[in-house]
Amino acid sequence: MTEQQGQAGFTLVEVMIAFVILAIGLTGIIGANSQILRSIVGNEEWSRARILAVNHAEELASLPLDSLQGRPVHESVTVTEEAKTYEIKHWLVRTGVASDPLRVEVQVIGPNPYPVTYTTVRSFFL
Repeated sequence: MTEQQGQAGFTLVEVMIAFVILAIGLTGIIGANSQILRSIVGNEEWSRARILAVNHAEELASLPLDSLQGRPVHESVTVTEEAKTYEIKHWLVRTGVASDPLRVEVQVIGPNPYPVTYTTVRSFFL
C-alpha cells in the first residue's frame, strides 16, 4: 500500500497480484473438490459391487449340494441396478475329492474399473 499526495489505497498492480494469487488458490480448491467427488462415486460403486458379490456367493453356497451338481462350473450374468450395469461371474471349484469343501468364487465387474472378487468355502458333510 502506498501513499501519494495524501491518498491512501492499493495500486492497480497490487490488486492484480492479489487476484492472481486468489485465482490460483481457488483453482486448487476446485480441483481437489472434483477429485473428492470422483472418489466418493467410485467408493459407492465399489461398495455396491462388493454387496452383489457377497450376496451372490452366499446364495450359491447356501444351495443344496445336489442343485449345485448340475450348475456350470463357470457362469456369467449381467445385473442392472440403479442405472448401472454389473457383470457377475462365478466359479465353483472343487479339489477333486467328493468330501472336500466347495469353493465359490464370485467376481463383479461394474462401472468402477477395479473388479471385486469374493470367495467363500462351503463344506459338505455327506
